[in-house]
Amino acid sequence: METTNDRINSIRSVLSEIVGSDLADSLVRAGRKRGEFDLDMQLAINDGLQSLTSEKRQEAIALLDSMLQDA
Repeated sequence: METTNDRINSIRSVLSEIVGSDLADSLVRAGRKRGEFDLDMQLAINDGLQSLTSEKRQEAIALLDSMLQDA
């Protein structure tokens, strides 16, 4: 049986392939804190998202959308 941590690790792994491991980790941590994160994490996420191509952003959004629909 898949646990919540297994699912989060799976999301992080797939997201890492799209946006890189550092940004994926920051996004997952921010998601787990439900938006209550510090300024350093917010800046890292903003910088990371701005450095992505629009194609990569769309790929990441599609992945997250599909995972939300499965939940």
